[in-house]
Amino acid sequence: MPFKEYIKDFSDINSRSEFEEILSRSTHSFDLSQVYFSGVDLDWEKKEIRESAYEKVGQYIAKQSQVLLALWDGKENESIGGTASIINYKLNGIEDDKNSYENSLGQIEGGLVYHLLTPRKGDKNCDNAATLKIYCPPFWKEVSQANIFYHKIFNSINTFNRDIIHFQNYLIKAKPLLNQNLDELYKYLDIGGKSLFDHFNTTDYLAQRFKLFRTRALRLLLSFVVVAFALFHIYLSIYPNIILLSLYPILLAIGALIYWRAKRRGYEIKYEDYRSLSEALRVQIFWNLNGNKENVSDYLLQKHKGELEWIKYALRNWTLEESIKPRINIEEKNKDKNVICSLLASPELALIGKITLSDYCG
Repeated sequence: MPFKEYIKDFSDINSRSEFEEILSRSTHSFDLSQVYFSGVDLDWEKKEIRESAYEKVGQYIAKQSQVLLALWDGKENESIGGTASIINYKLNGIEDDKNSYENSLGQIEGGLVYHLLTPRKGDKNCDNAATLKIYCPPFWKEVSQANIFYHKIFNSINTFNRDIIHFQNYLIKAKPLLNQNLDELYKYLDIGGKSLFDHFNTTDYLAQRFKLFRTRALRLLLSFVVVAFALFHIYLSIYPNIILLSLYPILLAIGALIYWRAKRRGYEIKYEDYRSLSEALRVQIFWNLNGNKENVSDYLLQKHKGELEWIKYALRNWTLEESIKPRINIEEKNKDKNVICSLLASPELALIGKITLSDYCG
């Protein structure tokens, strides 16, 4: 709900002052009412309207969070949009998503909840205060299995961040080359769109980088294997020299070492993951240009639950700004649409525009 309405729910002047002081120290804040209630004149004095707003923000938190840290007294209640309901959304999914016809075969989207027992002021039962409990979605039979699964997902996110840091200098040098033919398109993007475009450049560069590493490793591996078998064949049929025979296991061992190194560094997996993330970002960029506020992550891996879910988390983190924007004015969008379509049709932009050009330009 709007800020002026939200602060009315603080009955204690000290709590209200504390909230305003914390808000003033934040680097960024946004109002979700423009997403869920944009263009609607609401009577915020009505209880059901306020409860609906709390419910929507609870669903937003549950959906956008990777792990939900809940400071909660542990008491179940029927309060709409309360802490208990947000925990339920995180563990069991959101009813609107689960009941959607399009997603009827999709997986329930849930996540881990770290519950830190936090008694309310005046609660006499404080014996177990500050104890931590971990809850996982009901489709996991054991918490240990869930922890292993989510550890892999979060480890993939950390690995991606480390790769960005490792190749930071290369990315800085490559950025002018990546953008040299995209200046005209770039100017049509707002700050959030340009940020997405920078993320696209980063993931696309990393995907190409690890594709190169994978190709090099494969060529080296095949070269050593072919040479090893050629030498062994020469030893058997042409020149039975002990040196040729001794080179056979040595070359195979080097090939095995190359394979082990490539697998350990995850060249193949990283190439496929970063390419998937790059393509998802490309679609998101053109959706945004077209005024489509939907998030690609909502359509990604609907019927598959696996380690690639980290891509959904990355997309949602990067599109937080986009998810709170009002829709683009239709007249303004159509005014620039022909210009953008002509840009996308150019050969220089074929790489980024070939998949979504027909959908965007009609």
